[in-house]
Formats: sequence, structure tokens, C-alpha cells
Amino acid sequence: MLFNFGKRKETVGHSELIQYLNMCFNSSSAQFDSKCRSIELRIDDLLKRFIDICDGFERSKERPEHDIEYTTARVSPEVIESQKRVYIKAIRDILSEKLDKNSENYYEAHEHLLKEIRTKLDNLSKNNNTFRHVFLSYPAHMNSFKEVFGQIDREVGRLKSELERNSDSYKRYKELHERIEELTTKIYRSGEIKGEINEMEHEIGAYRGTEYGDEEISKRAEDSNSRKMVLERELSKSVKSINSLLLPLERPARKYDYLVGKRGVLYSMVTDPINTITDEESYGIFRYNILSMQEAVDKGEIDVKNRADVHGEISAILKSDLFDSLGRVKSIKAEIDEIDRIHRVAEREIEAVHLKRASRREIEDKIGGLNLELDQIGKQVETLRARVAESFIKEYGKNVEIDIRNG
Repeated sequence: MLFNFGKRKETVGHSELIQYLNMCFNSSSAQFDSKCRSIELRIDDLLKRFIDICDGFERSKERPEHDIEYTTARVSPEVIESQKRVYIKAIRDILSEKLDKNSENYYEAHEHLLKEIRTKLDNLSKNNNTFRHVFLSYPAHMNSFKEVFGQIDREVGRLKSELERNSDSYKRYKELHERIEELTTKIYRSGEIKGEINEMEHEIGAYRGTEYGDEEISKRAEDSNSRKMVLERELSKSVKSINSLLLPLERPARKYDYLVGKRGVLYSMVTDPINTITDEESYGIFRYNILSMQEAVDKGEIDVKNRADVHGEISAILKSDLFDSLGRVKSIKAEIDEIDRIHRVAEREIEAVHLKRASRREIEDKIGGLNLELDQIGKQVETLRARVAESFIKEYGKNVEIDIRNG
């Protein structure tokens, strides 16, 4: 946007506030900037003069003075002349370093320049200490260096004084700068939160139906459970009926198996018919062994207390629908197993629904927390916006309307 420094109300995007602040601050610091520039120009001229003196010193054929001091008396003129060249090169290297004038505003530019000039002067002083023999052996030239060095030092003092006189203004500028950065940070955070909320609300769409999704599953499970109870009663009745028919032959069957040796399977069929008589072939084997046992009882090969009772029990078995009953038991057990499988599936489905519901609640809680943070940041932004606008009026006489939408 174009910044208008007139009295009318100006709308400034939040992302442009720092730029606008610097323009206001620089405008109010124009006289300060002019004074500092004038001092810096004199310093620049003095530094150039320092280099000219350095050039003249290099061209000079003057021999080093000797016996000025005990320390110089111990160093040969040849060594001092050799050090002179190194000394001059070091001065040029120090003075050739460019001064960085890039800063956000006038004050920081001059403050930065002052630090760099002071660094140059410190390095020049260190250089004199390093090449003390050279410094002491050419007093005429060194006096010229000292004179310019002193003048630069005085100008540096003047520049420092100008900065100190304007330090309160700069301090207020920094406070407003920090407040603007805080405002901008909160505005960006507000945008981030809105984006996070939008993503989470979109994510919640994947959990639609979790409010009632387990009810239908539970209804199916309950219906199948009722059916299972009926089947279990029927199974128990059928198993009891089969056992009451076969178990009276348990002892004779054991004796029969002992009689026939390794081929004996009747005892297991009598005591566990459901798992041993599973098809027509095994049922045929069962009938064969029952009749064979009856024959063994008749011949006296198997000793029983009452042959008539055994005959009656075998006759009842042969006349019964045992095979159909066993088939019915097998069918009931298979149906119960299927119901159990359905139950396990339902449990997994319900668990999945509960997990989704928990995930949804977790996301909703996060959204709630983010909305709370968004509300708090909104209040903070309004407070900061009012304080920043008030500071612009107080410090720079600018009536600013801050646009916090997209900057």
C-alpha cells in the first residue's frame, strides 16, 4: 500500500506495520539523521586522511630514530624498517573494511556504524601495540597519526552523544516494535488455529454414525443370544437323552473291548458318542459292535448280572433314532458355534465403534480447547491492536486503523 503521512485515518495491514513504523520513526528522526550523517562524513574524511598519512609514511625514506628507548635500542634499523611495511599493510587492511549501513531505521544504522568505527579504532590501537618498535621509531609520522586518531575519537564521541540524546525515542520505538511483533504473531497463530479446527472438523466426518452405530450391532447380538439359549436347552436335552440310552452299556462295552483286544472301540462310542459316531460308517461300526457284544453276552463270553436287561437296552438302542439324534446334536453345536462367531465379530465391531467414538470425543475436546485458545487470542489481539494504534497517535501523530485480516 502507499503510506500517507497526512492527518486522515490510514488503514495499514498488520504485516505492513513494521515497515510503516520505520517510516514514521525515520520521519520523526530526520534532524537526528542529518546530524549523524554530518558527523559520519567528517569521520569518513578523517579516515581517508589517515590513509593519506599512511601512504606518505610508506613513501618516506626517513630512517628510524634509534636509542629513543631501551627496547628500540635492542632492535636493528633493518628489522624496524621491515616491520614498518607490515605495520602499514595492517593499517590499510583495518581501514579498508567496508562499513555496513544496512539497518531497519536511522537510529540502528548510526548505532551500528558507531560500533564498527569503534572496532576500527580498537584494532588500530592494538596494531600500534603490536608494532610498538615502529610506532616509537618514527615519532614525526606517529604524531600525525595521533592527531587524526584523536580527531576521529572526538567525532565518535559526538556521534555517541547524538545517539544517547535520541535513546529514549528509540526505546519507545523498540517497545512499539515488540508490541507489533506480538500482535502479528498472535494474528498468525489465530490463522493456524482456524486451519487446525477446519482440518479436525473435516476429520470428524469420518466418524459419523458412531453415536448410534453400536446399537444395531448390539441388537443383532442380543437376538442371536436368545437363539443360542434356546439351542443350548435343546442341546442339553438331546445329550441327556443320548447318554441315558447308552451309558447303561458302559461296563459291558468295556468288557467287550477287552474281549476283542486292540480292535475294541465300543466303550469310547458308548461314553462319547457325539465325537465318535459322526457319520453312517461309524454308526455302522457301532451297530456291528453292539450286536457282536449281544452275541458275546448270550454265549457267556461277557459276564453280566442280568442278561435280560442288557438285551433290553441293546434292543432299545437299535430301535431308537440315535443316528438322527446325533446328527441333530451336531447341527445344534454347529449353529451355536456360528452364533459364537457372530458374537465375536459383533464384539470387534462394537469395540471399533467405541474406539472411533473415543477418537471423535478426543478430536472434539481438542477443537474445544482450540476454540478457547482462539477466543483468548482474539481478545489479546484486540487489546494489542488498540495499544498499537494508541502508540502511533502518541508517538507519531498517526491515526491508524489496523487491518488484521490478511495484512
